[in-house]
Amino acid sequence: MEKLEWNEKYSVGVKALDEQHKVIFDLINALSDLENITVFSEELADALTKLMNYLVEHFNLEEKYMREYKYPRYDIQVTQHKKFKKQILKFNLDTIRYKPSVPEDLLEYLKQWFVNHILEEDMLYRDFFIEKGLK
Repeated sequence: MEKLEWNEKYSVGVKALDEQHKVIFDLINALSDLENITVFSEELADALTKLMNYLVEHFNLEEKYMREYKYPRYDIQVTQHKKFKKQILKFNLDTIRYKPSVPEDLLEYLKQWFVNHILEEDMLYRDFFIEKGLK
Protein backbone atom coordinates (compact mmCIF):
# COMPACT_ATOMS: atom_id res chain seq x y z
CA MET A 1 0.00 0.00 0.00
CA GLU A 2 1.26 3.45 -0.89
CA LYS A 3 2.84 5.44 1.93
CA LEU A 4 1.78 8.88 3.05
CA GLU A 5 4.34 11.47 2.11
CA TRP A 6 4.44 14.79 3.94
CA ASN A 7 4.85 17.92 1.88
CA GLU A 8 4.00 21.58 2.31
CA LYS A 9 0.49 21.21 0.92
CA TYR A 10 -0.36 19.62 4.29
CA SER A 11 1.01 22.51 6.34
CA VAL A 12 -1.63 24.22 8.46
CA GLY A 13 0.74 27.06 9.34
CA VAL A 14 1.02 26.15 13.02
CA LYS A 15 4.37 24.54 13.72
CA ALA A 16 3.25 22.35 16.63
CA LEU A 17 0.29 20.98 14.67
CA ASP A 18 2.37 20.43 11.53
CA GLU A 19 4.94 18.51 13.57
CA GLN A 20 2.20 16.36 15.08
CA HIS A 21 0.69 15.72 11.65
CA LYS A 22 4.13 14.55 10.46
CA VAL A 23 4.35 12.13 13.38
CA ILE A 24 0.87 10.82 12.57
CA PHE A 25 1.96 10.21 8.97
CA ASP A 26 5.02 8.36 10.30
CA LEU A 27 2.90 6.23 12.64
CA ILE A 28 0.52 5.32 9.82
CA ASN A 29 3.47 4.49 7.56
CA ALA A 30 5.02 2.35 10.31
CA LEU A 31 1.78 0.42 10.52
CA SER A 32 1.85 0.04 6.75
CA ASP A 33 5.45 -1.26 6.94
CA LEU A 34 4.56 -4.18 9.19
CA GLU A 35 5.16 -7.35 7.22
CA ASN A 36 2.65 -10.18 7.12
CA ILE A 37 0.34 -8.27 9.39
CA THR A 38 -2.90 -10.02 10.21
CA VAL A 39 -5.73 -9.39 12.60
CA PHE A 40 -3.98 -11.83 14.96
CA SER A 41 -0.74 -9.81 15.00
CA GLU A 42 0.33 -8.37 18.31
CA GLU A 43 2.12 -5.70 16.27
CA LEU A 44 -1.24 -4.53 14.92
CA ALA A 45 -2.66 -4.07 18.41
CA ASP A 46 0.50 -2.30 19.60
CA ALA A 47 0.63 0.03 16.58
CA LEU A 48 -3.06 0.85 16.88
CA THR A 49 -2.68 1.64 20.59
CA LYS A 50 0.37 3.83 19.97
CA LEU A 51 -1.39 5.67 17.16
CA MET A 52 -4.55 6.22 19.16
CA ASN A 53 -2.64 7.54 22.17
CA TYR A 54 -0.81 10.01 19.97
CA LEU A 55 -4.00 11.07 18.22
CA VAL A 56 -5.69 11.86 21.51
CA GLU A 57 -2.72 14.09 22.35
CA HIS A 58 -2.94 15.76 18.92
CA PHE A 59 -6.70 16.31 19.03
CA ASN A 60 -6.38 17.76 22.54
CA LEU A 61 -3.80 20.32 21.39
CA GLU A 62 -5.75 21.22 18.27
CA GLU A 63 -8.96 21.66 20.27
CA LYS A 64 -7.11 23.66 22.94
CA TYR A 65 -5.94 26.16 20.32
CA MET A 66 -9.44 26.34 18.90
CA ARG A 67 -10.99 27.08 22.29
CA GLU A 68 -8.25 29.54 23.21
CA TYR A 69 -8.63 31.52 19.98
CA LYS A 70 -12.41 31.01 19.73
CA TYR A 71 -12.29 29.23 16.39
CA PRO A 72 -15.82 29.38 14.90
CA ARG A 73 -15.74 25.80 13.55
CA TYR A 74 -14.65 24.31 16.86
CA ASP A 75 -17.81 22.23 17.31
CA ILE A 76 -17.48 20.77 13.81
CA GLN A 77 -13.87 19.75 14.47
CA VAL A 78 -14.76 18.18 17.82
CA THR A 79 -17.57 16.22 16.19
CA GLN A 80 -15.22 14.96 13.47
CA HIS A 81 -12.64 13.96 16.07
CA LYS A 82 -15.29 12.05 18.04
CA LYS A 83 -16.48 10.22 14.91
CA PHE A 84 -12.89 9.30 14.12
CA LYS A 85 -12.32 7.94 17.64
CA LYS A 86 -15.53 5.88 17.38
CA GLN A 87 -14.35 4.39 14.10
CA ILE A 88 -10.99 3.46 15.65
CA LEU A 89 -12.87 1.86 18.53
CA LYS A 90 -14.81 -0.16 15.96
CA PHE A 91 -11.53 -1.32 14.42
CA ASN A 92 -10.36 -2.33 17.89
CA LEU A 93 -13.53 -4.33 18.41
CA ASP A 94 -13.18 -5.92 14.98
CA THR A 95 -9.64 -6.91 15.96
CA ILE A 96 -10.94 -8.59 19.10
CA ARG A 97 -13.49 -10.39 16.90
CA TYR A 98 -10.64 -11.42 14.57
CA LYS A 99 -12.18 -9.84 11.48
CA PRO A 100 -9.57 -10.67 8.80
CA SER A 101 -9.91 -7.43 6.81
CA VAL A 102 -9.02 -5.16 9.74
CA PRO A 103 -5.37 -4.41 8.83
CA GLU A 104 -6.17 -3.41 5.25
CA ASP A 105 -9.41 -1.60 6.15
CA LEU A 106 -7.71 0.27 8.98
CA LEU A 107 -4.81 1.49 6.84
CA GLU A 108 -7.11 2.61 4.06
CA TYR A 109 -9.34 4.45 6.53
CA LEU A 110 -6.42 6.16 8.30
CA LYS A 111 -4.82 7.34 5.08
CA GLN A 112 -8.03 8.64 3.58
CA TRP A 113 -9.28 10.25 6.77
CA PHE A 114 -6.08 12.10 7.59
CA VAL A 115 -5.36 13.35 4.13
CA ASN A 116 -8.95 14.51 3.68
CA HIS A 117 -9.23 15.93 7.20
CA ILE A 118 -6.03 17.95 6.92
CA LEU A 119 -6.64 19.18 3.38
CA GLU A 120 -10.32 19.96 3.82
CA GLU A 121 -11.14 20.70 7.46
CA ASP A 122 -7.82 21.67 9.06
CA MET A 123 -6.94 24.00 6.17
CA LEU A 124 -9.99 26.04 7.13
CA TYR A 125 -8.27 27.11 10.36
CA ARG A 126 -4.94 27.92 8.70
CA ASP A 127 -5.69 31.57 7.88
CA PHE A 128 -7.68 32.01 11.08
CA PHE A 129 -4.75 30.99 13.30
CA ILE A 130 -2.23 32.92 11.21
CA GLU A 131 -4.37 36.07 11.58
CA LYS A 132 -4.46 35.47 15.35
CA GLY A 133 -0.66 35.24 15.42
CA LEU A 134 -0.43 31.52 16.20
CA LYS A 135 2.59 30.10 14.40
